[in-house]
Amino acid sequence: MMEVAGWFEELGLPPGVVNIVNGMGETAGAALVAHPGVDKIAFTGSAAVGKIIVKSAADTLNASLSSLAASLPTFSSTAPIGKPPLTARSSASLSIRAKFVSAGSRILVEKKIYSKFVDAMTEKAKRIKLGAPLERETKMGPLVSKEQYDRVSSYLELGKKEAKVAIGGGPPRKQFGKGFYVEPTIFYDVDNNARISAKRSLALSLL
Repeated sequence: MMEVAGWFEELGLPPGVVNIVNGMGETAGAALVAHPGVDKIAFTGSAAVGKIIVKSAADTLNASLSSLAASLPTFSSTAPIGKPPLTARSSASLSIRAKFVSAGSRILVEKKIYSKFVDAMTEKAKRIKLGAPLERETKMGPLVSKEQYDRVSSYLELGKKEAKVAIGGGPPRKQFGKGFYVEPTIFYDVDNNARISAKRSLALSLL
């Protein structure tokens, strides 16, 4: 983000139009939410933190907009395999440089095309290039922190117990100088009662 901020001046944006405040949520974030000079708060993250923000913003009547983690599925029927719907789903779910809560992590697929759909998605995932987020060729970057990497890794291990793995499931074979990378991962034959199906891990994986 700080790299992007350096571009604003080059683009001629007046000083002060965009301000970036670094810090932890419980300190910098809490101060912004509670400050009477802040008119609106937009938050992306967990439901638990979203509740805290809404309660705090209510004290100053600040408007708040929260995009909270969920595990809602998209649906795929008998559309031709390899056509734009498949490309859109694989791109939205796996080819991510910055994490979007709106990116689908589950797909419900009609039985008659299920095996072909899984095969096609797996082939798409194999072509996803991991790398530094600012490199143009990169389609999937690292996770934001060691804490998030450990969280995602725990869900990947859980997924191996609860479902079948089409591709991925761990760290990439290629080693990067720095950053917390995981492979694009696709689980299949996932039961709706499985924990990886019900709980969104904010991982770069697809069920």
